[in-house]
Amino acid sequence: MRDNPQADDLLKIAEATFRQEILPLLPADKKYTALMIANAMRIAARQFGGTESKITAEITALSEILGKKALYDDPDALLNINKQFAAAIRSGQFASGRDGHDKARQHLLACVQNRLAEVNPKAINEGGGDDR
Repeated sequence: MRDNPQADDLLKIAEATFRQEILPLLPADKKYTALMIANAMRIAARQFGGTESKITAEITALSEILGKKALYDDPDALLNINKQFAAAIRSGQFASGRDGHDKARQHLLACVQNRLAEVNPKAINEGGGDDR
């Protein structure tokens, strides 16, 4: 059981407090740097949110795509399965017309969308994606 607030909540609180109480007090020549710091805090908060479930979901998806048993207890499981997935892509295992191509492509698209949602959610909301 985890205590509250969690890391993502703490970052959200810190970022909001920074914007409301510190940023208005800064001279104009320091505001751009301060806004970059606030934005980094916002991105970090989004990345922390649901980290364990995101990792488990990605390991599960990649295990299914690769036809391998998911190894959740390995601390490097996500890194290792991503390396295997990358090697399979490089070898042509998921080339157009081959079994697994559509699943691999959908997984990669989901990864890009998830990353965009973390670092630039406006890009997702503006519907600038192409999901052929």
